[in-house]
Amino acid sequence: MLTAMRKNNEIISLLDPWEKQELLTLRVKESFSCPACKEPVRLKLGTRKAWHFAHERMACEIETEPESDYHIKGKKQLFESIFRNHATVSIEPYLKSIKQRPDLLVTSSLSPIALEFQCSTIPHDSLSRRTISYISKGIRPVWILGGNRLKRKSFSVFSLTPMDFLTARMKEPEMIYLTYYCPISQQLAFVYDIHTISPSSVFASVIFEKNVSLRLSTLINPSLPQQFPYEDWLAVKRKWRLGKQFPFTNSSFFHKRFYELGMPVSLYPCEAGIPTKFDYWFETPGYLWQSWILLKLIPSYGRDEVFSFRDIYEEMKILRAKKIIKIRNLKFLKETHYSFSIADYLIKLSRLGLLEQVDGLTFKRREKAKLPSSLEKAFACDREVLDFLYSKK
Repeated sequence: MLTAMRKNNEIISLLDPWEKQELLTLRVKESFSCPACKEPVRLKLGTRKAWHFAHERMACEIETEPESDYHIKGKKQLFESIFRNHATVSIEPYLKSIKQRPDLLVTSSLSPIALEFQCSTIPHDSLSRRTISYISKGIRPVWILGGNRLKRKSFSVFSLTPMDFLTARMKEPEMIYLTYYCPISQQLAFVYDIHTISPSSVFASVIFEKNVSLRLSTLINPSLPQQFPYEDWLAVKRKWRLGKQFPFTNSSFFHKRFYELGMPVSLYPCEAGIPTKFDYWFETPGYLWQSWILLKLIPSYGRDEVFSFRDIYEEMKILRAKKIIKIRNLKFLKETHYSFSIADYLIKLSRLGLLEQVDGLTFKRREKAKLPSSLEKAFACDREVLDFLYSKK
């Protein structure tokens, strides 16, 4: 902690311009307590870690976890930067009515904003409870993940945990983003335009913002340029075809169905594995659930028979209920749903000529999916499909 209560009930903050000797003298003369639980805390003035207060016994009435030097420095830098840019911000205020102590509380013209700088993994229930308690009091929670949690596997591929996803916010319904801050490089990172590769790997874009220019508006509503690097997505499809499917526990179900159709999974349809809007909802890789739609669901209708998005969605719900298809826990994203991704996929199939969009979200089957006969033809066909959907030529 960077704040504590003195014997006279005043709050002392280590963000004030203290000299070390002043604090050493104060530590001898005074005792300090936690503003939340009133239990004793110690003033730590070491040289390896940022100055801070620590509970003598970890028995606080609010949910806390030990703070690393990385966390303390990040919280301090975020406070100073937001304060420097003329926002009203307090550090570690205790909100008695909900027994929460956000890292920062910002007073805005609309509603208070609780900024939580989270560097370690915490239980999902804990993160959910804290988020819900803020919302219940009209406080907008904004989770900023530690830059140490940002795992970049390649230029466009990142590793995200279920906890990371619970902190996601919406830029617009089809685009979510996650916010990271690194106190070492002193910059923010926004990971956005997220598309599923596997339960833990995603295809995404990232932009960086230096702390010195940080404004509250940047944190709350960052500018996120949209430019889908579909050339890089071809590399994802190539890995799927080469058997590097990014481990998925229920892939065997789909692989058996490919076998029943007399085809190897490496030669899945060229029109499967297409990135769609809202596909961040799926843990199941797109080449699997989209192949199921192409090879099992759509062929159940006659060539000119009309079917609706709802018909396909109801079939997919059955697979979800059986846990064959897995959907992410994104409980705080209220204006979006995984069904939106299914609808967008059907619309893309109509653009590719496999379906005819009759009216709204009703369709007719027109052409069959392209089933490549070799890996070489599959790679060429994948490019042809993505060129058609995304090329600006």
